[in-house]
Amino acid sequence: MTGGRPSTGSRIASAAFALVVNAIFWFAVPLYLIGVISQTSAGTDLTYGLVVAFGATITAIEVLAALTRGSALAAVFNAGASLASAFYVYLATGGGTLSVTASGVTVEVSFPVLVALMILPSFFNAARLGVTFLLEESEGSQPMSEEVGG
Repeated sequence: MTGGRPSTGSRIASAAFALVVNAIFWFAVPLYLIGVISQTSAGTDLTYGLVVAFGATITAIEVLAALTRGSALAAVFNAGASLASAFYVYLATGGGTLSVTASGVTVEVSFPVLVALMILPSFFNAARLGVTFLLEESEGSQPMSEEVGG
């Protein structure tokens, strides 16, 4: 299909793929990390509630973005997913602080610059989607000259 909205089957297949990938990335991996971290006495802000809440939210938004691909709503859903994932990473990492206690010794590691570098692409993506959508809308509202050719 050229130039129009993708077919329904294509959008459904894309949504199913997004569901599987997001379930692995936003549920399975963080839950595994919680299991590994909880075996040590590490202090972390990554909890089961946070994983389930943000995992479900981000997955739902990504699936809706795939189902609405080719429409104006897709840009909104994609930007929302980018912002939600940035917020999730920030909360899960405690803003860049990790404290580990082993044998009565507590070590605190601070890495806020690394967290900022991890979440900046999500903010840029959300801004890019908004600007791209606005530019496409402004181009679409201008009358196009029709060329007759053979």
